[in-house]
Amino acid sequence: MPRVDGREVLKQIKSTDSLKHIPVVVLTTSDAQSDIDACYTDGANTYIHKPVELDGFFDAIQQLRDYWLNIAILPKPDEPD
Repeated sequence: MPRVDGREVLKQIKSTDSLKHIPVVVLTTSDAQSDIDACYTDGANTYIHKPVELDGFFDAIQQLRDYWLNIAILPKPDEPD
């Protein structure tokens, strides 16, 4: 993303009333504890260290998809008046 990093996007999402309910998954190559802590402080719903190998990456994405689309129970969007 030109000129805006992911953490800034996370902050913008979580500070916007109409967007803050959207679950945010951070998928990154960083496994630094300071990055993990900062993302959770900024409102991330989960933090995933992106595997370097392609097969590991695809497996992580499959598990992520299974969790968010098949296991997690999410709030229903507000109905328009």
